[in-house]
Amino acid sequence: MSLTVLAGLARLRIALMIAGLSWLFGVVPPLWMRLGLGLLVLVALVLDGLIDEDKISRHYVRTKGPDDYKTAA
Repeated sequence: MSLTVLAGLARLRIALMIAGLSWLFGVVPPLWMRLGLGLLVLVALVLDGLIDEDKISRHYVRTKGPDDYKTAA
C-alpha cells in the first residue's frame, strides 16, 4: 500500500474514534446530519490525501556524486 493510503486510513481511524466517543457521551445527531458529517469527513480525507500526494511527488532528494565531496584541508 502507498503511504498516502496508509495515512488516510490512520486519519479515518481517528475520525471514527471521535465519532464513537461522541456517541458514548450521548451526542446522537439526526440521520441527515450524520450523513452530512460523514460526507464532510470523507471529502476532507480525500483532499488531504491529494495534498499529501502532491507534496510527496514534488519532493525529491538530491544525491551527491563522487566529485561533489570536498576535503576539509
